[in-house]
Amino acid sequence: ILSALKAAKVPKVNKIIGESGVEEDFEVSGDLGEAVGIGCSKVPLFITVVKIGNCLVLDPSHAELMCASGQLTIAIDREGCCCGLEKTLKGTFTFQEIGEAIEIASEAVNALFVTVDKIHAQSTKSLYPQIPPQRIGLLA
Repeated sequence: ILSALKAAKVPKVNKIIGESGVEEDFEVSGDLGEAVGIGCSKVPLFITVVKIGNCLVLDPSHAELMCASGQLTIAIDREGCCCGLEKTLKGTFTFQEIGEAIEIASEAVNALFVTVDKIHAQSTKSLYPQIPPQRIGLLA
């Protein structure tokens, strides 16, 4: 999803200011060269941590998930900060286990961001030069 967001472009929108100095309308540019990217530098990645017995397992397989008593889905940004957490399944986590889960997720996210960035760079290099932009639909 993050790679798709990084590759997405939206049409440039220009404000139309009226005689009173207040924005009255807007105009959507039909020029594909003026399209702008979506700012997604602060979008986090989500990492799943499950509790099996007294152990915490990062990114569980289906079999591990079936054995889990609790599950945390943790959102970690590029700086390694936790910006979201969701607990699912019926089990419980101690405050110490939650802290450990956030810590191991923060350590793992660095490698994930590097991998996502590499995949995105490879996909944009290989796909976009071969596919010329086409104007279709409303802006054609």
